[in-house]
Amino acid sequence: MKFPMPKSYLALLNYAVINEDEKARAAVLLTLNKMAQGGIYDQIGGGFSRYSTDSYWHIPHFEKMLYDNAQLITLYSEAYKLTQNPYYKQIIDETINFCSTELMAEENGYFSSLDADSEGEEGKFYVWTYEEINQLLGSEATVFNKYYGVTKGGNWEDNQNVLKISTALDDLAKKFDQPENKIKTSIDNSRMVLFNARKSRIRPALDDKILTSWNGLMVSGLAHAYEALGNEDYRTKAVATGEFIWDNMWDDGKLFRNRKNGKSTINGFLDDYAFSIMAFTDLYQVTFNKMWLDRAVTLTKATLNSFYDKKSKFFQFKSASDDPLYIKKSVIEDNVIPSGNSAMAINLFVLGHLTYNEQYLKMSTEMVKISADRMLQHPAFYYNWFDLYQMNLMDPFEVAIVGDDHNHIRKELSRAFLPSTILLGGATDENLELLKSKLVAGKTMIYVCVNKTCQLPVENVNIALEQMKKLRTN
Repeated sequence: MKFPMPKSYLALLNYAVINEDEKARAAVLLTLNKMAQGGIYDQIGGGFSRYSTDSYWHIPHFEKMLYDNAQLITLYSEAYKLTQNPYYKQIIDETINFCSTELMAEENGYFSSLDADSEGEEGKFYVWTYEEINQLLGSEATVFNKYYGVTKGGNWEDNQNVLKISTALDDLAKKFDQPENKIKTSIDNSRMVLFNARKSRIRPALDDKILTSWNGLMVSGLAHAYEALGNEDYRTKAVATGEFIWDNMWDDGKLFRNRKNGKSTINGFLDDYAFSIMAFTDLYQVTFNKMWLDRAVTLTKATLNSFYDKKSKFFQFKSASDDPLYIKKSVIEDNVIPSGNSAMAINLFVLGHLTYNEQYLKMSTEMVKISADRMLQHPAFYYNWFDLYQMNLMDPFEVAIVGDDHNHIRKELSRAFLPSTILLGGATDENLELLKSKLVAGKTMIYVCVNKTCQLPVENVNIALEQMKKLRTN
């Protein structure tokens, strides 16, 4: 079985670019391509299943989880920034569309998942027989079947086919002696025919609980997608879900974990706080609305008060105000979802730089140091720590964009792949230390800074990127 580990791949991609490691970069991009081409990705309706039951990303366990798709949106968005591969844009758009149409609640939160089964059979909603496809597509079926590996005997059980991209478009164009764009149009049209036909099937059941932590991951995914693609609808959705968390899950100084039928219940666990803080910090960086930064700090203070254990220097899984577990539990290993502790260590690092809070930075560093031995022994399960270690090793860029045209400049700059970079700015200094004395009347200036030391301000994004490149190579 193969489980997607999105943040692990992203940590390796960051490493590959920072260290100019082409082998690592190729490994990550190959994995992204194979997942998107496989049956684990819904080739008709978009969105990823939970895992594949084979080693080829082909036959999925058909359950679709919000947390997987949210993190994969972030991953493919960052990969798109790096490569400008239009296929990644397609995957981002289709996955967001799946989440928005299948999992989004009226109040702008996202439901948890879709079941694997319908009518008592796993995958029945998603699979096709050779005869079904030929009947629906007619003369277009030959190209479609070749592209997706559809056979008369099926590529799964009971003569069923799980669609998987099996032939490259250019090879298909040569085989059928047609222009590649014509082949692509035929396949896209055929996908829509099957998508509409699938609507008449009995749908998998929806798990309609709304979990704060998973919604935090989705906010971050949408924010990264906005950065990569510049689609204003994605930022609007990210803000709306951020507002949902603040308005419905945060009350009287505590965060709730679950919402169902309009009622929020269960005191939040560490990951609810950690991923919400990360979401709000991401929202600040795509809006430069200081309200989101203030909210992130508010949640951070609550997390420190309720979860932090001074003895271990880690955060407990449950709040100190809740009924205690039999033993104290601090989870630091990263799995399919990062641990709350690694997420909080990153939050403290980013917020420490944004707000000049040395205590946050010190706490984050302590957490990395304590985790170092285990990180070396089992790196695959400490990927968030590894990513944070990289940020500590090289010091992040603090890029301040100040002036009336800050939104346009920020939007242009954030389309670049910029590991270990923190953005801040606005039309005023917003009471942030790094923004003070940087306003220039009638101009929007970009300040590339490291450890509070800034390069000469520039107005052009390309020049700012060149400054960053020189700082990394010196």
